[in-house]
Formats: sequence, structure tokens, C-alpha cells
Amino acid sequence: MEHAKLYINGMTCINCQTRIQNALTKHPGITQAAVSYETETADILYDSSVISLEQIQGLIDELGYSASVQKTSRAKIVNQTLRELDIIVILYFLLRHFGILNYLAPASLADAQMGYGMLFVIGLITSVHCIAMCGGINLSQTLQKDSEPSANVSRAMFQNAAAYNAGRIISYTIIGGILGGIGAFTGMAGTLQTSSFFQGLLKLLAGALMVVMGINMLGLFPGLRRFHLRISMPLFQKGKQKDASKGISKRSNASHRRRTPFIIGLFNGLMPCGPLQSMQIVALASANPFTGALSMFFFALGTIPLMLGFGSIVAGLGKHFTKVGRESQETFCNYRTMMSNFVEM
Repeated sequence: MEHAKLYINGMTCINCQTRIQNALTKHPGITQAAVSYETETADILYDSSVISLEQIQGLIDELGYSASVQKTSRAKIVNQTLRELDIIVILYFLLRHFGILNYLAPASLADAQMGYGMLFVIGLITSVHCIAMCGGINLSQTLQKDSEPSANVSRAMFQNAAAYNAGRIISYTIIGGILGGIGAFTGMAGTLQTSSFFQGLLKLLAGALMVVMGINMLGLFPGLRRFHLRISMPLFQKGKQKDASKGISKRSNASHRRRTPFIIGLFNGLMPCGPLQSMQIVALASANPFTGALSMFFFALGTIPLMLGFGSIVAGLGKHFTKVGRESQETFCNYRTMMSNFVEM
């Protein structure tokens, strides 16, 4: 047995750690693999007569990351970061120049006198924004394993998309009720101006989280990688030892995969998204728990056709799309927290 330590570039969230570790431990010849998102390393114990270190690096590269026996120099990271920042700045000014940056989240979106029908229509319109901000989360909860039969894959993908969106509706409704109650308690009935502090606080918190996540992705300050959100995904089952005596049953894994999209949908209500914040202000200004809950419910209902349709299209494409989609998912998974407030900046 031989031991090797590899440095991995490209891990953007804690689930990348789990994904790499699972892929390595399942491969013949690899006895143990301990992957760390915080240190961007992998400690591997392997049988060199079965698999070589170059092949192990190839396995990691196939997952969309890069592995090397030497740590990437800080100068190289800084240079790459500067090039990426140049592109971001150019895109920002282009979007701002053409008025696209806040097109789907205008400041006048919230109106305390809106009817439920109008809230539903706003949900339909801003669901395009939802695809941009939450489409990656939806996709991450929809994709299935390649080993499943095609018919089972399509059915499970549709069920996951439905569960994720059901969680969103429930979360939005509950939050609307809570905000309506807060509005009643603080006397915010019929006014949106007094709730500007609430909206500003959300944006400040989201902005701080976005900065930390961005720095983590760039790898500029490795110490900040200790601050992360651990959100499990159906594709990224928790690390399993090859010891059959520990055996996590397939049934328990399937049950976990079914629950996860719904739970992620519930957490989706806490996302600092522009249109969502506007509707939360409407619920707050209603100063009524029941009215606030209904306001958020109809808004959430309006976002369902496009969001569920997005998941259904992926499900319809089935197994042939899964491999490509899984690779795309790695790019989108960071939208869960980091990109959720980019449109408002």
C-alpha cells in the first residue's frame, strides 16, 4: 500500500468534497480517501499494483476538478483571479449600460395594495429570474445516478422536481404568515417605507455571505473555507466505507434522496432573492398573518409553472441528459448561496 497527498483545485462547495471522496473510495485499488474542502487536499491510501497515482489524478480530473502533487502557487491564483475579475467587471458594466441588471427586480415591484391575482402574475414573470438564481439548485435536486434504469430515472427526476417546488411553496407561505404577524405586531399596516430597514438588513447579510463565498471559491484566503454551509444533495451521498458490514441499505439511501429535494425547497424560502424580498415586504406590510401567508402562497404558485417545467424537461430528457447535467450542476451549485443576490448588487 502507498500513501499520496494530492492538492485539488476547483472545489466550490462542501458537496464537492463528498463527491470526490465517494468517487475515489468506490474505485478498485483505493483503500481509503480523505478529501478536505477546507485544505483542498486528498489523502489517499492505494494499491499501486492495481491503480497508479496518475490514474487517480485522472479520476479526479474526470469529475471536473484538477489534482496535482504540488500546491498551486499563490501568484498563479492571484493572476487567474484578476483575469476573472476583468471579465466580471466588463459583464457588470454591459448589463448596467443596457438596463438588464435589475430588469426583473425593479424597486417598484412591491405594492401593498396588490391583489392575489397580480401576485400570481408577478410570480409568473419573475420565474425567469428564479431559473437564473435557483435553476442550479433545482437541477442539483433533480439529477439521478447513471446506474438507474432510464424509466426509473425520469420518474425519480420528476418526483424530485415536484418535491423541491412543494417545499418552496410551503416555505414561502410560512414565511409570509410570519412576516404578516410581525407587521401586525409592529404596526406596519399598508406601508412599505417602514420596512426598508428589513430589506436593507437582508441585503447586507446576503452581501456579506456572497463576499465570503466568493473568496472561498477563488481560494485567496484558505482559512475562510471553514465557514461554509453543508447542504446535502441526492447525487452526493454521504461517504461510504467499502466495509460491507457497515452497509447502508439502498432503501435508506433512496429514502434520503426523496426527502432531500423537499428539505432544500424549504430552505429556498430563506434565499435573499430580489423578487422574493419584494414579496416578503408585501407580506410584512399586510400586517395580517393570514393575508401575508396567502400573498406569498400566490406568488410562489406563480413561479411553479416555469420552475416545475424546467425540472420536467430535464426529467423528460432522462438518463441521456444526466451525465451532461451533472457536469453543469457543478457550476450552478454555487448559486445556492453566492449568486442569489448578484442581480441586486
